[in-house]
Amino acid sequence: MMKICSKPYPVLLLFIALWAAGCAGSKSNFESQSTLLTVDTMPQNGKCRITGRVIDRFTKESLDGAIVEVVSPLYISKTDLKGSYTINELDAGEYNISARMSGYKHCTLSHIKLGKDLIIVVDFELAPENMEPGK
Repeated sequence: MMKICSKPYPVLLLFIALWAAGCAGSKSNFESQSTLLTVDTMPQNGKCRITGRVIDRFTKESLDGAIVEVVSPLYISKTDLKGSYTINELDAGEYNISARMSGYKHCTLSHIKLGKDLIIVVDFELAPENMEPGK
């Protein structure tokens, strides 16, 4: 796993794109997926923030009311009209983060490591449950 370290530059942006295709090991275009980006611009208070968007995998429309959870300890956020969410004041550590919405396939990213003073951007693309290959 890559180690992410903070730099003292106030506007330094570090982007690390990771695709979790299928979120469960599947490479199908009909599964949900997520993107993880690390942005180093957090105020120096030792806490972390996870923010991002949840959209429909095929239409790219925002999913209002999707649930985003960070597990252990449990933090829950609900997306707004633009599909955006934010979870503030997380301690540095390792977390699992998931997104779900009724009618869509669940998506989870595991073992996300948060360092001090980081903003982590996690975007989810959820696939409809009734979507099957060839249809």
